[in-house]
Amino acid sequence: MNKKVKDRLLDSLGWDKKDRHVDCSTNILLNECCGCYVCEAKCPMHAITMEKDGEGFYYPNVK
Repeated sequence: MNKKVKDRLLDSLGWDKKDRHVDCSTNILLNECCGCYVCEAKCPMHAITMEKDGEGFYYPNVK
């Protein structure tokens, strides 16, 4: 599912952003992610990129 579509769906269901998981294998909550880029650097398949959200914070995204 497209990330933007997923975010809209979660918004429509009333899910808080802080209760959402980041899109990577760490499966941590968004409010636990500090945007340190370690997951991107350590991914052996180079499948993780950091993308800016609407508020300007960077979060991991699996390609």
